[in-house]
Amino acid sequence: MKTILRNLFYTLKRFQTASVLNLMGLSAAFAAFVLLMMKVSYERDFDTCYPHTDRLVMLNLAQPQEENYVSTLPRGPIDYLIQQVPGIEYGTIYSPAWQKQAFYTDPKNPQYFYEEPWAVYPDFGKIIGLKFVEGSDQEMNRPESVIVSESYARKLFPNGDALGSYLYTDTPDWRNPEATKFRICGIFEDLPENCQFKNDLFVPMGKLQENDWGSQNFFAFFLLKPGVSVEEINQQIAATEANKRLFTGDQGTQKLYVLPIQKLYYDMHSPYYFKTGSCSTMTLLVSIGFLIILIACINLINFSTALAPVRMRSINTQKVLGSTNGELRRALVAESVSIVLIGWLLSLGIVAALIRLNVLSFMGFTPSLLVYWKYVLYTGVIALLTGIVAGLYPSWYMTSFPPALVLKGNYALSGKGKRLRTVLIGFQYIVSFALIVTAAFIFLQNRFMRNHELGIDKDQILVASLPQMPYHSSPYRKFDTQLKSFAEIDDIAYAKWELGGTEGYTQYTFRYKGNNYGHQYIDVTTNFCRVMGMHILSGSDFLPSDSIY
Repeated sequence: MKTILRNLFYTLKRFQTASVLNLMGLSAAFAAFVLLMMKVSYERDFDTCYPHTDRLVMLNLAQPQEENYVSTLPRGPIDYLIQQVPGIEYGTIYSPAWQKQAFYTDPKNPQYFYEEPWAVYPDFGKIIGLKFVEGSDQEMNRPESVIVSESYARKLFPNGDALGSYLYTDTPDWRNPEATKFRICGIFEDLPENCQFKNDLFVPMGKLQENDWGSQNFFAFFLLKPGVSVEEINQQIAATEANKRLFTGDQGTQKLYVLPIQKLYYDMHSPYYFKTGSCSTMTLLVSIGFLIILIACINLINFSTALAPVRMRSINTQKVLGSTNGELRRALVAESVSIVLIGWLLSLGIVAALIRLNVLSFMGFTPSLLVYWKYVLYTGVIALLTGIVAGLYPSWYMTSFPPALVLKGNYALSGKGKRLRTVLIGFQYIVSFALIVTAAFIFLQNRFMRNHELGIDKDQILVASLPQMPYHSSPYRKFDTQLKSFAEIDDIAYAKWELGGTEGYTQYTFRYKGNNYGHQYIDVTTNFCRVMGMHILSGSDFLPSDSIY
């Protein structure tokens, strides 16, 4: 061991430039590899955190040609199937807030914060297996109840008195209009980031749109009874003929069916609210990660081989003094492993610094060396193997010459060795250029998306989120008057949704001349198009008299 360490420190000191370049390349490669493996872990383990993942399913409604698209549902069939299908143990509605709602904790001194609470049925916690650290969800059958995540409870009530406290709102939620305040009845353990139910507030669903089989505003999840398969449940759903009672689309072709929760992320397309990924993307990330490590490995082999002529005298001297080829090769491989492991440790420092600087938001998840510690250790094992592989050829090559060459000083690479280096460098360049070209295309696509003409005057528009209340109410009128007093502000328009802020808005289905039609719409003030700089191609813009208020 002393000999290995002595040779390692000698190499690092004697060949400083080569050593620094080696360590820089290795640490950068392993930093990228560690981050990619974290992303792979995030993708691979998505929606596996539930106690009964294999029994958790989502209800969907689709035409035969659109079965891979997630659709919102009317409430009527959700309640009907929960009651009528024998294979369902628990069922819940999962209702989006559609937009942020203003809350405050102190009615004497309101300090507003904005959140998107999701409305659910009382059995929601049982379905996804919420673990309560304080209280429970037993009171979720009461309109003025709410369950919150542990981290959010600490954020709202730093003194630890969240349980039993109230969240107040000036504007009742449209899904539960009878509730103007919510009592925290339960605090649940934070769910991991890679799950579909990563929300901080869940409120009880009111009686909105009960027995409505046409207005599509909800999602639904079921927990199947033990031993019941997805195929059996879909047969039971088909036997109820619930799809024939729907007032959405074409009753002759659309169907209600359930899909496993994990299929939602990997195989379904959801333009809003739900996260989606793909196995092919995960495979691509793994491939890119290993290509990066392969480049680093080749780089280390090339550096080590290039140093062979200047290290040959030392190696042959050790041979003359009695060292065997096996001992020298083990020492050189150990030296290579040590260099790679040092690079790996430096890469962890790089990753920790990038996380600390909050510059990794583009990755679509929150990297963490602690949360993904298993995959970090896996990369350490891969670093060990990389060091062994990268050290095998240079160790064999540098010990393959007879000691007599020391006297002649002829240490140049053989023709075979030169050809190998040429092949390795060529492969390295090809992979590097391919990654650079791919990155360039991604950059160009991103720039195109940022600069593409959207049909609105986005450079002259400021967007602000306001408390959920009628825009013609007294506070809004006062706010409107104050803003218009500034010379820099030309006009102000209001909308229920941020245009372009989501891919899904309020949906509504109506019947016209015997046919059902569905559409999405945004409630706006009559001056909205003018303020946004939108051009009317046909017809006319809204008139002030068009307002329904």
